[in-house]
Amino acid sequence: MTERKRNPKLQELFDKGIPVYSYSKLCSWHGCKYNYYQAYILHSRSKDNIYNSIGTVVHDDLEKIYHNEQTLRQAKKNFNNTIKECEDKGIKFPSNPPTTKINYIKNMNHFFDNYKILNTQMQTEQFVLYKIPKIENPKGDEDYIWIQMYVDSIMPIYENGEFKSVIINDWKTSSKFTKKELLDKGRQLIIYKLGVEQMTGVPVSKVGWTMLKYIYSCYKTKGSKANPPKTKKSLQQRKDGVKFLKKRLVDEYIKMGYDTIEAELTAGKMVNNNDLSSLSNELKNKYWIEDCFLEYEFDDEILEECNNWIKNTVKEIENTQTNVNNFPPKQITNDDNYFCFNLCGRPDCIHLLKYKKENANKFKKEQKTKDIDSKLKNKISMDIDSLFKK
Repeated sequence: MTERKRNPKLQELFDKGIPVYSYSKLCSWHGCKYNYYQAYILHSRSKDNIYNSIGTVVHDDLEKIYHNEQTLRQAKKNFNNTIKECEDKGIKFPSNPPTTKINYIKNMNHFFDNYKILNTQMQTEQFVLYKIPKIENPKGDEDYIWIQMYVDSIMPIYENGEFKSVIINDWKTSSKFTKKELLDKGRQLIIYKLGVEQMTGVPVSKVGWTMLKYIYSCYKTKGSKANPPKTKKSLQQRKDGVKFLKKRLVDEYIKMGYDTIEAELTAGKMVNNNDLSSLSNELKNKYWIEDCFLEYEFDDEILEECNNWIKNTVKEIENTQTNVNNFPPKQITNDDNYFCFNLCGRPDCIHLLKYKKENANKFKKEQKTKDIDSKLKNKISMDIDSLFKK
């Protein structure tokens, strides 16, 4: 990661012993209090997971790209090298489902091969300090809650040639969010908005994520005299962007006079290559893919909810005595253990070890099933290979 110089005001707060929070620190409190205790009370660093390692490299490379210091081609090489380096260190992708790694790499490589660099001014890695009063009439720094942040990118919006506001964008190498997760994930963007507006006085009119693993598969509806054609967009994994459009493309070719098999083969080749560049100009105006900027919409109620969430979370933290018994772990269940197994980075966590011990038979059965599946795949592969031997 690019080395960051400590902001003078931030250093002043540290020197005064005033707590400074971040979105990730507040989320850690709500995610697993035992992990919070390890990270922020004992200052015990967790081990890297492969997603954090990749995310750091990709974020740094995107920053360099927008400063004309690097190309997408070099960023793709760095991405794939990072995966190899991680796996050499034993830092691997989750094994369940088994397609996790290959799909992730397909999606990200498609991003590096097809992403359209924005032709805009951009401020990257902008440091911001946001403060919220703890009391009615704050006087000194100790009377505020302080939140530090680094905003991935800030872009200007012009109207009739005049600067009006900015867009805040956050690069995401992770998977898309469920509706349930959206409010939690959106708070980070709202904190960015509130911080930037407070620090600069510049209005933030739009916030969102560039979802690197995803694209919009776009097409125009047929329309009629009463209802003109409309553009429809569907969020898809990059590896499936053209696949989503296949049926419509086949129908288009049949209308153009292709027989069914010819239409299927023509569209199938595009799906196989995940590429629409061979479309005629007429069809390119009807079918295309776009990079995914996922806007997070907000109103005054959302802004107020975010500030209240910060205040309530900080109040809970500061009213909790630093005894390990006050920091219970996230409950681990058979249906909800992904964080503990893949993201937490604490394989020696006593609570995780206890769960593994209590479910030892379950893990043995799963491993046995994996071994059988692996042997079966190898056997099928060997049988197929033998068909082609003389």
